[in-house]
Amino acid sequence: MVVPKEGLRQLEPARLGWLVPGLVEQKIAALLKSLPKDLRRQIVPVPDTARELARQIEFGHGSLEESIARQVSQLVGRLVVPADFNVEQLPTELRMNIRVLDQDGSSLGESRDIVELRQNFGVKSADTVVTTDPKWNRTGLATWDFGDLPESLELDRGGIKVKAFPILFVKTETNEPHSVNIGLADSLAKAVRETRRAVTEFFHNACRKEIRTQVQWLPHADKLRVYAQALSGFDFHHDVARLMAARALQIEELPLPRTAQQYEERTENARARLAVAVQEVTKLVVPLLDTFHHARLALEQNKSGRTENAWRDAKESLGRLVAPGFLLDIPWMQLREFPRYFKAIPLRFEKLKSGGEATDRAATEELAGYWGQYETLWELHQAAGITDPELFALRWMIEEYRVSLFAQRLGTAQKVSANRLDKQLEKVRR
Repeated sequence: MVVPKEGLRQLEPARLGWLVPGLVEQKIAALLKSLPKDLRRQIVPVPDTARELARQIEFGHGSLEESIARQVSQLVGRLVVPADFNVEQLPTELRMNIRVLDQDGSSLGESRDIVELRQNFGVKSADTVVTTDPKWNRTGLATWDFGDLPESLELDRGGIKVKAFPILFVKTETNEPHSVNIGLADSLAKAVRETRRAVTEFFHNACRKEIRTQVQWLPHADKLRVYAQALSGFDFHHDVARLMAARALQIEELPLPRTAQQYEERTENARARLAVAVQEVTKLVVPLLDTFHHARLALEQNKSGRTENAWRDAKESLGRLVAPGFLLDIPWMQLREFPRYFKAIPLRFEKLKSGGEATDRAATEELAGYWGQYETLWELHQAAGITDPELFALRWMIEEYRVSLFAQRLGTAQKVSANRLDKQLEKVRR
């Protein structure tokens, strides 16, 4: 398979695993032969089983390994999972070879390992598609004056069609009003995410004075600003103002505007909703910063002694929650849970005053295992340009599980357990 670098992120590993119809039966046989001996002896003769399975499964639907695992489970009367196949044993010709081309059609490299290619070329790319079309190369936009913004379009790369996604994005190096650019992204998820932020910037700039006044009149604003100083990369006025603009636009709940008319209608409605948005943000930001402050105090008071292990874990957990940009990066519905997450930290140390270090340490190790698996999957998804709701769900299930282990009396937003986390891990795309 030959693919332009811009199209590398758009490849589906599951689809690549099917190769072409003429090789499916051969690959199924190879997969069956790679099973542990106790399973393999129950499906002999393997060639006959492979032939029958090839007739039963739907080509290209989901993952080949998952489809075969389900069928084999029925044959042997026990659960078989994709991990039972030793894919490293598969002959080279049964793994898709992918050659990556640059914009001029020259070869950049090739491999049968999609993960390796994504790590080599996916992460290194700027997530943007190079084009000479001036329509998609504008900077310093102050408002929606560029016509339509289609969801996607096709470009020709050396005779190969590659899909690109128009994107509006905010310059990170400036907070000036004219800070929105237009370009092309190589993934729809990135285009949607960044365009939401850019549309929010447009609206904020149009209502700058009104929003500034609302931020200045937040209850206990002076105290909140002091608390916010402990947050890395957090600009109190900038971040809270943009959050108000985003809530007024209902930027997450409603579809993105794709035309100038849709944008004008959206901003008109947002102006009418601004007072409601201010109330929503006030109800969140005040307790969020207050509980963050108390969580930080709890960490300062428990740096050493028998709580050192818990302190280190809680400090890392808090740092992940309040990474730079968190107020605008975290979806609103999830952001509303942050005060409870912060409250869990002082409660954890309060609980440790009565002992229980061994239980706390065991819980910490269990959470570290789940977090490590999450990070591995997250890195793979970043390299591939994948946005998987199941991975997002896993991340916040881990956070809820943390609350259930260390501050159970706070309750959780959903039912969560080690068993549920294991099942959620299985849902995440590989």
